[in-house]
Amino acid sequence: MDPPFDSFCKGSGQDPTKYFYWLSDTPETVRFLKALFSWRYAQRRGKDGRRTPGIKYKSLLQTFWKWWHLVYKAEVGYGFSKDTLVKINDVLAIVAAEIKLLHGRRPKATMYIEDVAEFARVLLSTTETTFDCGWLRMQLLLFCQLAAITGSRPGALLNLRYRHLSLTLIRNPDGGRPSLFIYLTPEFTKPFLGDKEPNTFLIPEIIYDPILVLSPHIFLLGMLFRIQGFKSFATNGPAVDCPENLYSLQIQKGLGQLELKLRDEILDQFIFCNAIREADGFQIALEEQLTDGSLRYRMKRAGEITGFAQVTKPYGLRYGAAKAFNDSRESIPNLPR
Repeated sequence: MDPPFDSFCKGSGQDPTKYFYWLSDTPETVRFLKALFSWRYAQRRGKDGRRTPGIKYKSLLQTFWKWWHLVYKAEVGYGFSKDTLVKINDVLAIVAAEIKLLHGRRPKATMYIEDVAEFARVLLSTTETTFDCGWLRMQLLLFCQLAAITGSRPGALLNLRYRHLSLTLIRNPDGGRPSLFIYLTPEFTKPFLGDKEPNTFLIPEIIYDPILVLSPHIFLLGMLFRIQGFKSFATNGPAVDCPENLYSLQIQKGLGQLELKLRDEILDQFIFCNAIREADGFQIALEEQLTDGSLRYRMKRAGEITGFAQVTKPYGLRYGAAKAFNDSRESIPNLPR
């Protein structure tokens, strides 16, 4: 069920589920949705009483309507007729005119890979903002790197658990240090869109950046070493708890790769988690997911220190990845669309 719709119905003493099945292709439904649009515009508090920026653009009200209609169709199994949809769009335009919403679209604070690099450099060196423990700084940087590379929704990344990771050492055909391949397979999608085949992303190993601010390997391995996340390969063998021990692992003769297993105890734990203050320091609480609000606040504050003109938000990384992907398709005419 849609949280804003729940609040709207409960505010009038109605059951949201019953309301869904009451709605139909009638004038009463159109009037009901007009009241819903006006109510949504007037809201200044969201989940748990948090302040929301409100709706200033007509396009945002249209997005709310499209989202709500998807939830409605998922709940009852069908949508409104074309005639009713036309009337609802007319009503939406009337509401937008009455409350003087702006036309066009809200400017998007897009973060490109160059912005991520500058953001990371500043965050690693600044003293203008502090973190309760270094873990929180590391996972914020890792989140930005993964979001910029995969273009995944922020919510999908926050839901990542260690079982969604696969780490493999690949033999170097020319000899020397093996390459570490990290595969990321988010399993989360919007529930009303139905199940879909998960995408697996290969996270590149970046070794040419002088300070490695764009290398997810550095931060992810640092976190895994900190929580002793790797399984040992032998009872008396060296623990995989530092880069030297990791890259000294021998790939068996005749094989081209070696899969690095994570401890069973952490597979269902969150990659992006909280840190809890205790009497003797901080405890990394892998079972507690990092909240969207905490992520947004830290990104906003770090963006201000970096000097970005617009507010830095998690979705800016998704916009930047999508723009880069579209530009790459335009530069290669024969690339499938």
